Amino acid sequence: MLRLCSPQLTDIIIDPMCGTGAIPIEGALEFTHSYFLGGDNNLLAVNRSINNINSLQQKRLNKGRTNWGLPLDVVQWDICNLPLKTSSVDIVITDMPFGKRIGSKRKNWDLYPACLKEMGRVCRPETGRAALLTQDKKCFVKIGLLSCRSPAHRLVSSHVSHIKPLLMVDQRRSPTGHNCRKDRKRRGAGDVGQTQSG
Repeated sequence: MLRLCSPQLTDIIIDPMCGTGAIPIEGALEFTHSYFLGGDNNLLAVNRSINNINSLQQKRLNKGRTNWGLPLDVVQWDICNLPLKTSSVDIVITDMPFGKRIGSKRKNWDLYPACLKEMGRVCRPETGRAALLTQDKKCFVKIGLLSCRSPAHRLVSSHVSHIKPLLMVDQRRSPTGHNCRKDRKRRGAGDVGQTQSG
């Protein structure tokens, strides 16, 4: 997922719904010159992330590697009110709740628009990127993400066991940038639901 956003040196990358920290941990191991910040509203998930990081650090020490730490922090926060400055993040990457094990699809209808608005606030204009994984395609349609396709949007649909997740990769435009409605009228609405197989 992260490679689709092409991380650069010194990028600030957040996973605002990190759960047990798999995405930021893997990212910090591969992209060591970027800084990762994971967060979750659930204290238990945050503690599990911290335990996973500590366990990984201990394994690295046991193998004789110098323990300089990972470019990674994990905090507890409210996804709809992130404690980050506006336009301060280069990449937002997250596995959004599917509404099966935690929450519900009904709750996603309120959660998705609120958290996506907040992700958009913290993401840098012009250069900010996002990779969002979900199974709740209907919710993305409701909030207009799948009806507004531009060259900056890439949809990757794949099948993983019994679920059919959707990965949306997007680049934030400036507030005066791309006009979704004009673009949609120019192309016609027929191509709105097309996805690329990945």
